Amino acid sequence: MGSICGPPTANGLKAAFGADAVAVEGIDYGALLSTNFVQGGADPAGIREMQRLIQQATTQCPDSKLVVGGYSQGAALTHRAVEDLPQAQKDQIVAAFTFGDTQNEQVSVKVRGWILGLRFG
Repeated sequence: MGSICGPPTANGLKAAFGADAVAVEGIDYGALLSTNFVQGGADPAGIREMQRLIQQATTQCPDSKLVVGGYSQGAALTHRAVEDLPQAQKDQIVAAFTFGDTQNEQVSVKVRGWILGLRFG
């Protein structure tokens, strides 16, 4: 989620659920202009890395609940990573959020079950 959205989001989750109950993992990926134009609008290596980390979390902590999200191209990466996961891994994802989502029109929700929230100010 980068340095702008990431820390406040992580801190908010830790405040809400307890710092010892929340682990945050960032993904290093190519956020380039060119990756907006590849199929899916996200860096393929970043997609694979997010899927790997989700698989690792669901395997090592099978009773855990996951929250996934991203900012801008990270939002696109989140869409692409989650849509191809096995259902058992998807079932452990209890929330997904995106900021500045390059894959979502801001006037309507494109992903079933996702809530689009806008806050100004």
